[in-house]
Amino acid sequence: MDFIILFLIAIIVFIVVVLLGTWACAYILRLPIFSQRTRNLAARTGLMVVNRFMRAQINVIGKENLPEESFVIVGNHVSNIDILALCEAIPRPIAFVAKEELGKVPFLGSWMETMKCVFIKRDDVRGSIKLINEVAAQQVKDGLPMVIFPEGTRSGGHEVAPFKGGSFSLVTNSQAPVVPITIENTHLVLKNFPKKTQIRVTIHPAIYPETYTQMNRNQLAAQVYEQVVSGFQRGNA
Repeated sequence: MDFIILFLIAIIVFIVVVLLGTWACAYILRLPIFSQRTRNLAARTGLMVVNRFMRAQINVIGKENLPEESFVIVGNHVSNIDILALCEAIPRPIAFVAKEELGKVPFLGSWMETMKCVFIKRDDVRGSIKLINEVAAQQVKDGLPMVIFPEGTRSGGHEVAPFKGGSFSLVTNSQAPVVPITIENTHLVLKNFPKKTQIRVTIHPAIYPETYTQMNRNQLAAQVYEQVVSGFQRGNA
């Protein structure tokens, strides 16, 4: 019995030390001696470890569809695990346009800040649009791809709400390729734990500025929506 208690205490201490270490690392990496690429690589590596701990297996289809230049990723939003899954699925530094509440989540929020994620307030539409159009769009222009979930909320499965055309101002203001992405099964990770969950990320062909400049934002949103929905494997619902 004493051995079991000591073993459990050792596990708890180990987890606490690891969490505190990763939290401290997120702040240390913000020092000016580190490049943004280094910060994002460290964050991506750390989140990959979290994926393994949660028994999430990330399967990616279509990596060849990622443009060489900076881009905007637009995908469906299944759960908060989407962020962890995409950090592993996309083999480049990326950042997210995310709701302000995520920035307050212990450890995750610290790493998201280090990655230069842009946090928006749901109840401040004007301020959120300004952040997307100015801060997030400029980061894309500077070479840091951004991810946005235009549903506005988590779906919890394969039911995808229509994409909001206003969210695509990030695309039009950055004048970057938009990459539609379909995310599946992230909502099952916590439910299945400790069993393994197969997460599927499908990267669709990019839509380039010379194509979408002929559309208005609602038309672009509708086309991206159709591509995202087409990527589902219905048997995994």
